[in-house]
Amino acid sequence: MKKLTLVFLCLFLFAALIGCTNSGGKDKIIEDGIVIQMKLTSLGGDNPDITRVTYSFEVWNRLGKSISVISVRPIISAEVFEKLVDPNLTLDVNIQLESNESRKISGTFQIDTKGMSKDEIAKLASLITQYKIVTEQIVGEK
Repeated sequence: MKKLTLVFLCLFLFAALIGCTNSGGKDKIIEDGIVIQMKLTSLGGDNPDITRVTYSFEVWNRLGKSISVISVRPIISAEVFEKLVDPNLTLDVNIQLESNESRKISGTFQIDTKGMSKDEIAKLASLITQYKIVTEQIVGEK
């Protein structure tokens, strides 16, 4: 009985020590310091052979310091990339985002959809799942 009590006491102390070492908050790392939210993609255009893809999203700075958003580029599949009318997807933004501030960013590009059915074109609405965001920040002591 004493051995069983001793084993439980050791397990309790071990669990308490593990909990204490993981609960420190001084060096908290902010994950996903630049957050994308409220994504929207729409398809349209006047030419039945060319589809205009319009995208917009909110970029939120959670880094704890100001940053400059230099440019944004939607990430698309190689299959869709081959259908681009203009292969330059990079959108120059050049905005300053303070800590905990968000801004709406919007852009467009065109895809050659000649010969595609309406269903195939409708599937393109979910073609953007990620964005490459180029930022700049000042690092060092003030």
